[in-house]
Amino acid sequence: MDMPELPEVIHFKHYIESTALNQTIADIEVLNDQILANDSEQQFKKHLSGHAFASCSNYGKYLFLHSTGAHYLVMHFGMTGSPVYFKNEGHKPDYPRAVFHFDNGYKLAFNCMRMFGRLELTEAKEAFIEDKELGPDISSEGFSFETFRKLMENRRGMIKSSLMDQHLMAGIGNEQSDEILFQSRIHPKRKVSDLSEDDLQKIYRTMRSVIETRVECLDQGRPMPDNFLLEHREENEACPACGGTIEKIAAAGRSGYFCPSCQD
Repeated sequence: MDMPELPEVIHFKHYIESTALNQTIADIEVLNDQILANDSEQQFKKHLSGHAFASCSNYGKYLFLHSTGAHYLVMHFGMTGSPVYFKNEGHKPDYPRAVFHFDNGYKLAFNCMRMFGRLELTEAKEAFIEDKELGPDISSEGFSFETFRKLMENRRGMIKSSLMDQHLMAGIGNEQSDEILFQSRIHPKRKVSDLSEDDLQKIYRTMRSVIETRVECLDQGRPMPDNFLLEHREENEACPACGGTIEKIAAAGRSGYFCPSCQD
């Protein structure tokens, strides 16, 4: 199971924007305080109760909910986290770890089956990003090809590992790095130093299109296109491009998937 990556976080951003903004928080239930990264339950409630979430933004694998008070609520989704907006108890999710009760009767739950997700408060988004030592967010307007090319300069490792390095650039994880390299037709263990300018251009363009396509599919509740690897990320599955056999590979401490016939 792979943790939510940038596309899922952007999807959660769109979800919260369409449901839970500009509603006063009347009460907060913390059903498991292990979900709180850096605050006591009392402090957590004190800083958010009586305020509303005015807007939200994403950075890498983090979602920032900007409150009308002095703090941001930061959501990190771990393996199984997601926001769920509901009113009736019959629609309450199965694993709510914290529930924000709004004064209009609706609720926003942080649902997280495996308890790897975290909720955290910060007064300064930029300071939080700096403290986590995150690289530039790949979805930001300023993330140009020139930015990407410079980040790749003097890299000695594999391209898959570099794409997944959150200190280098934020947002891509195991699943999306597999898809980007599959669509680029580049082997995950290719050394960055061996990639040409054309290769880097191809990866950059594909990165943009893969993230955009994934977000669109999540927002619209439809499956990924047939030519994408995502639905075939399993050893011995048939490659959606050539019909060959998908193989498993170890990279950056994770199991990746690729087609040896398509990717060189």
